[in-house]
Amino acid sequence: MSKPFHQSDATLCWHDSGNTGTPDTTENAVIPFFEFMASAFQMAGPQPTAQKLADALHNLPVSGGWANGHDQTVIKVGFKAPSPWTAAEDVREVYWNAGRTSEIDNKPGSYCPVDGGHRYDLGEWPSGDPDVFDQAHNGC
Repeated sequence: MSKPFHQSDATLCWHDSGNTGTPDTTENAVIPFFEFMASAFQMAGPQPTAQKLADALHNLPVSGGWANGHDQTVIKVGFKAPSPWTAAEDVREVYWNAGRTSEIDNKPGSYCPVDGGHRYDLGEWPSGDPDVFDQAHNGC
């Protein structure tokens, strides 16, 4: 399950910049990109070039992921092989439930986690059929 929008990074950044209320709910989609850009520029040094920015991202340690607290909302991020140009290093399975209320905007329609929201590293996807509609395990 996602965090309520009022606790999201987008809202926290909105308040940190002196605004009141909440930003548009789509802002959560852009926050990770701003974070990557900020990290890349910080790590590239005072005279950034495209190569220094790429090197900075590739040299950052991998962070987040399931093993770091079993939080399904924390994506494992790192620009490492086998996909050094893609930030997400793990995945989770979800399905769309049109009748479930979204934690983000309180409107009908939300993703439901499968396998309790477990995130899997690339190449570690389990075999077999998942318990997709197990409400006790998945929460919806």
